Amino acid sequence: MQIFKLYFKLVKKKILVMMVVCMVFIGATGMMLAIEKTKSTLYNQEKFQVAFQCDDYQNVLTTGLYQYLKDYCNFIPVKEKQIDMEGRLFFYNISAVIKIPEGFTENFQNDKEAYILKEEVTDQRSMVLLDLAVDQYLSVVRTYQKAEGLSLLEAVEKAGEDFKEDNAVSWYMEETKDYTIICKYYNYLAYGIWCICIICIAGIMLSINSVKLKNRIAIAPVSSVNLYLQLWMGSLLLTFFVTSFFIVFGFFFIHKKYLDIQILLMSMNAYLFSLCGVSFGFLTGFVVKNKKHIAPVVHTLLVVMCLLGGVFVPQKELSNKIWQIGCFLPTYWYVKNNQLISSFQQISASRWEDIFKNYGIIFGFAAVFFVIALIVGKRNLKMEAD
Repeated sequence: MQIFKLYFKLVKKKILVMMVVCMVFIGATGMMLAIEKTKSTLYNQEKFQVAFQCDDYQNVLTTGLYQYLKDYCNFIPVKEKQIDMEGRLFFYNISAVIKIPEGFTENFQNDKEAYILKEEVTDQRSMVLLDLAVDQYLSVVRTYQKAEGLSLLEAVEKAGEDFKEDNAVSWYMEETKDYTIICKYYNYLAYGIWCICIICIAGIMLSINSVKLKNRIAIAPVSSVNLYLQLWMGSLLLTFFVTSFFIVFGFFFIHKKYLDIQILLMSMNAYLFSLCGVSFGFLTGFVVKNKKHIAPVVHTLLVVMCLLGGVFVPQKELSNKIWQIGCFLPTYWYVKNNQLISSFQQISASRWEDIFKNYGIIFGFAAVFFVIALIVGKRNLKMEAD
């Protein structure tokens, strides 16, 4: 196992490079995931800044509506009947101006159309919730008046009691697991794992292929098959540790409730994809002849492969032409499998089949890269012998 020991002596010389790449990757990934968390579409009830103006006489209906809507918005009282709020709307200081017109209560009691005037920011989509709240309140009060023959005061009081009881659950949404952030982290691993593994493996291969080391290995009782076997084992062990480090680090982004079969499957996906990185690292080490060219070549290839494979841009947003090119790259199938795993709360039998098909395709890429690397390596040995 002399070559195996030599391999990790050379790895020690690459530790600084590995640490730099790790820190840059972790920092960039952390920032991108933090941005994604702020864009999360998980529902949270939000209160809006709303200017409130009542031109109708003060009564139990308008007062009850005002109190009810306070659960949905922060009211800014308007003392003057005529006020220009366009400037504040334009600068988003407030989300809307609500006006209860004169005759609102009278129309409501006479079964006529009772409506409120509202001027809002045009792209404030969440204000739909406020419209629904107004309709719900008036509908409940009207139902109590008609169904039970209650007075306006009694109907408003009854509705108020109902809304207080239902307030905690009226907008309840069953909690489900959202793997969006986790899936993105595992997608980004495609760049981090390959970058470290390929740069290190290719650099070590070039070091071993240097004249001095080659002469020392040539006089050692080690066959070429045994040589490449030990190099392969060393590369696998290095890649395993690198991938495991990134997966363990990813637990900082993962809540305990997400430690389930989906995380296990995405981790297996990452390990299989790292196997592609080992094979591609061998191939790069045989093709690239200068150590100074490794980093630029690797970074350029990785960025292109990640862009075409959907690592940085969601695959659903890729054009058909890019999709047709991307499906010939392992990054495409790696990301596709992550998305497939993360998109289901429970994985059915058919989904298991699709997931393992993608595993097989990724493993196939690793085998193809390895075979090509062996062919190129054998050709290089023949050329040197000649």
